[in-house]
Amino acid sequence: MKPNLLFTLLCLAAPAWLSAATPPPDLPAPVSSFGAAATPQGLVYIYGGHAGARHKYNREDVNGDLYFWKEGMTAWEKLGTSEPAQGASLIALDNRILRIGGMAAQNGKEESQSLWSSETTSVFDLSKKAWSELPKFPERRSSHDSVLIGDTLYVIGGWSLGGGTVTHAEPHWHDTYLTLDLTDPKAQWQTHKQPFKRRALAVQVMGDKLYAIGGMNSDDEPITDVSVLDVKTGEWTTGPALPGGRVGGFGFSAIAHEGRLFASGLSGVLLELRGDAWVPIAKLEHPRYFHRLVPGGKGQLIALGGASHKGPKPSPEIIALPAADSAPLEMTEAPAPAKKPHEGASAPSLSWPANVPEAESDWPGYQGPRGNSTTPEVGFLTAWPADGPRVAWRDHLGIGLASFAVVGEKVYTASNDGQDHDTIWCLALKTGQVLWKHEMTVPTKSHEMAIVPYGPAATPTVAGDRLYALSREGDLVCLNVQTGELVWQKSLIRDLGGKRPVYGYASSPAAIDGKLYLDVGGNTGSTACLAADTGKVIWQKGKGEAGYSTPFIMQHEGQSALVTFKGEALELRNPSDGSLLADYATTTRDFCNCATPIVTGKTLFISHTGGMGARALDWEKDKLTERWSDRSLGLLFHSGLPWGNHLLAFNDSLRGSNELRLMDLTTGEVLWKNTEIPRGNGVLADDGHAIFLTNLGELILAKVGADHLEILSRVQALPAKAWCQPVLSHRHLLCKNNNGDIICYDLSK
Repeated sequence: MKPNLLFTLLCLAAPAWLSAATPPPDLPAPVSSFGAAATPQGLVYIYGGHAGARHKYNREDVNGDLYFWKEGMTAWEKLGTSEPAQGASLIALDNRILRIGGMAAQNGKEESQSLWSSETTSVFDLSKKAWSELPKFPERRSSHDSVLIGDTLYVIGGWSLGGGTVTHAEPHWHDTYLTLDLTDPKAQWQTHKQPFKRRALAVQVMGDKLYAIGGMNSDDEPITDVSVLDVKTGEWTTGPALPGGRVGGFGFSAIAHEGRLFASGLSGVLLELRGDAWVPIAKLEHPRYFHRLVPGGKGQLIALGGASHKGPKPSPEIIALPAADSAPLEMTEAPAPAKKPHEGASAPSLSWPANVPEAESDWPGYQGPRGNSTTPEVGFLTAWPADGPRVAWRDHLGIGLASFAVVGEKVYTASNDGQDHDTIWCLALKTGQVLWKHEMTVPTKSHEMAIVPYGPAATPTVAGDRLYALSREGDLVCLNVQTGELVWQKSLIRDLGGKRPVYGYASSPAAIDGKLYLDVGGNTGSTACLAADTGKVIWQKGKGEAGYSTPFIMQHEGQSALVTFKGEALELRNPSDGSLLADYATTTRDFCNCATPIVTGKTLFISHTGGMGARALDWEKDKLTERWSDRSLGLLFHSGLPWGNHLLAFNDSLRGSNELRLMDLTTGEVLWKNTEIPRGNGVLADDGHAIFLTNLGELILAKVGADHLEILSRVQALPAKAWCQPVLSHRHLLCKNNNGDIICYDLSK
């Protein structure tokens, strides 16, 4: 189509939306996070977007091309090129197209990421086929959304990136929205307060009400919140929340069409705002998020682009809209476990033994003395004052996700000072006094995602008179546990040929019977066994991506197996020589197999927040066979708390809602769910008392029962975010947040 004909079409008056009989062709590039708009005349415009893998950014994978399409065209036609941007807003205005903000990488594919939010708003004149600029933003802005109300442009939410990765140059989350009067050629952007900090949200307008829908908050939590701005008064109120789901309202798209407001996200369910609730009315053929919904004519919408957990980015599709008074779409409940060969079998007794003798216990490494976050520690204080138990000491040691090891009256942990140094600390358990520290040079801000704080993520491991610690970059040290002096050191990358995981090494060293087992990644021996006293390599086997869980050894019918939940599979290897006994392929985004498997008998429970969800596998000789599966459950930042043949686990797949469930590991049956506790980590004692540290920094004491969870006490222990596992040892409870704030409670009676 020639541009002058396009301009003629744009200027034609049209009493109603022209409907598309067929969906548009595939986008010129398979993008997500792009701009899109449509006109009543049936013209659809797209701008920019990201064509690369999720969280992998470079200038080759983002573009600044403006295209259009209308019914009858077999391909998108390019109109012009401007500033490369993903996440830009696009608005069609008579004979002009507005591109508002966005983000682009300035680095090449093999270079360190350099991400920049835009400070510009560009206007494409369809008659002149030329770009011009509106005033620059007061501050750079991306991951926002925009709408036009009358002659005023509104830009809501977002953040500002100013180079480097999102951790190297800490993003500034905007708590303001912007307006610009498009009728005044001398107008400048006006700044107004908004009662939230959100990005990756959707914004639409109905009458005098502007809706800011979903997104992610400044704690990196996908949320379902909806905020409503009365554009006449400037007052914000709270609107109906979106339904909960795997990623909440993150990456939603919304559109107002024919006097109705619609939104959709990764679930693939099209929602309509009816009164005070979002109602499911249709199902997309291809679920997607970071997509765009645009009007598709009378009684229909068009879904464009976006990302999907199923692999290839989906093709455009037309969504037929039911009548405004239609019945809601019937939604099936979350699927029951897909496979239950033992359903109907009698469940084991779910009762705690009476009069459990008092005991104290060391906590020598990640997940404690048994490697599964349970402890024989019994007899600690369970009647807490309203403001929490007595604080023994507090400290701030530095950023990181490393938890604690406790042996006797000494505490060991690790942190980063933000100045390219990791420190391994030895502290007095009762006072917090620094007994020794070992410092090593480690690049501080080298991670690619804002959700991951820098600093060590692996927890130190104590075995005999040695301590083993691992940095995010693969620096492994063996220290004298009494003095902190270096015994030996290796680099998992330089010395063992390992490959750094996307988020850095987080798997804690596993010291067992004089050997040190490590998940190093790479193609020259992805799993390694070293002599614990010297660091000499005993064996290295396998290839592939490293995971984030911690190796351990299980026993079944007289056979030992080293269990490693690697980035692409669960592997069982002979601990002596590394030969493969059995494996089970499963992976998810960024190879985030994080939860350490749980074992009961021959059954291994594994889970991630990808499409697999949760699964129980039986180990028989050289095979791992599925026992049951449940896609509604996903574990990420914790591994669950086993209780006999049962498991207490937070559901990390749900965003915008809470769920702690007790389930039968042999069948997958869910005994109960609790929605009162935000996600977090925990410790389970042998008398049935559980202590949880939520990701919001709240400390909760509870008693686990067969039919419910009894919450005994809750107190705000630390500022959010807190993803580190709490540790209960020798009547002391240690808690730490991502920023490195530590609090130690004395639980002596």
